[in-house]
Amino acid sequence: MLNDVTNETGAAPADRQHQAEALAAKGNDLLLHGRRAAEAAGTFSQALQLAPDLLDAHLGMAEANFALGQFEVTRAAAAYVQRLAPGTTDAAIAETLALCLDGNYPQAQIVLEDVARRDPGRAYLHALRGYVLRCLGNDYDASLAEAKAARLASSADLRSLFPAVQRY
Repeated sequence: MLNDVTNETGAAPADRQHQAEALAAKGNDLLLHGRRAAEAAGTFSQALQLAPDLLDAHLGMAEANFALGQFEVTRAAAAYVQRLAPGTTDAAIAETLALCLDGNYPQAQIVLEDVARRDPGRAYLHALRGYVLRCLGNDYDASLAEAKAARLASSADLRSLFPAVQRY
């Protein structure tokens, strides 16, 4: 006899949450270490089917779809992250993606510099800083940010996770 309520898939809610978190972690690995954005986006989508409010999966959807050039999905996922977790590093990354979509690279740089001081250990954040700095024409500082991202991502070059640089 089941001690927990099950849903239409037969999995208990706690099991679904755990499965969704595992899928989100796999999606992040695919994105940051495998640089396989399409596969990562699919994995994040599976996670969201299991746990529709999973913050990591929404942020992953925004990041993966930014890499894929699916900017409407990026914008929607980024807005959802900002609603779910305002004032967090995740929300700042989501805000920066939205600012990049708007071409507001100076404001994106301000947001990223602030969050990088508060939470310096995230590879994607530094790779995004590199992208924004390149868009602003600051290739030297962009190279430094990309090098830091590579160190944090086990020497992975994360530049492929961003669309073509649009000079400001």
